[in-house]
Amino acid sequence: MLSSKDLITESFNLYRASFKSLSKAVLFLGLVSFTQAVASVRIIDFFGPTTQAEISSLLIQLPFLLLAALLSAALIYLVDAALNKERLLFKQAVARAGRKFLIFLAVSIVAGILTAVGFLALIVPGVYIWVIFAFATYFVL
Repeated sequence: MLSSKDLITESFNLYRASFKSLSKAVLFLGLVSFTQAVASVRIIDFFGPTTQAEISSLLIQLPFLLLAALLSAALIYLVDAALNKERLLFKQAVARAGRKFLIFLAVSIVAGILTAVGFLALIVPGVYIWVIFAFATYFVL
């Protein structure tokens, strides 16, 4: 097992070696998240705190959330390729993530709902369920 110092050093070296592809994925993911947040706030500011504004905000957020999920899956593929010392382009990672996107999304939603129910029941079941499903999306990909 690696010490924490070795783990941090190897992670940094991996990031440096794969900087171009990883930074592109992180930049796109950040841009999508930023645009989603700004659009949502602007709609609520424009209409005021009404039910119509909340529904409009949710409808505008949905495509951004789906795109962010796709980019997150692509980032997982890029990191996996970097760990295995393979060359994977950002476009290829997005295409690969797109092929498993529905399963990825379904597992993410089910894990989120089960975790929320666990936390509503009591904190301990929520933490237990959260730990069980922590790597479910990685397993799917």
